[in-house]
Amino acid sequence: MGKPKKGGYPAPQPITHYIEIIDGKINPAAVTIAWGDWVAWTNKDAVSYTLVLFKNGEQTKWATLDPNSTSARMVFNWPSDKPKDPVVYDYGMLPPGTAKATITAQISRF
Repeated sequence: MGKPKKGGYPAPQPITHYIEIIDGKINPAAVTIAWGDWVAWTNKDAVSYTLVLFKNGEQTKWATLDPNSTSARMVFNWPSDKPKDPVVYDYGMLPPGTAKATITAQISRF
């Protein structure tokens, strides 16, 4: 099978990206990751939030964040259609939060 090429999939060293929720805001509001990387959210607020993916007018639950907690890591595996172009995931919080953000997944984070 050989070694993966630079910038190829899977990421040679997948990393975990931590996204914080502070005062009802998602920080950073936009992050770029490589396919195979992980994302975890840290809720620094005293209320629970539900994160949902917005796609084609529908909402899919991603995670529920308890107050002052960190979610389980979510891996972004390369889809079966193996897109060469980046894929943008629009997501946000259900009430009480209203913040929205994006995660862009691509072949390389560089």
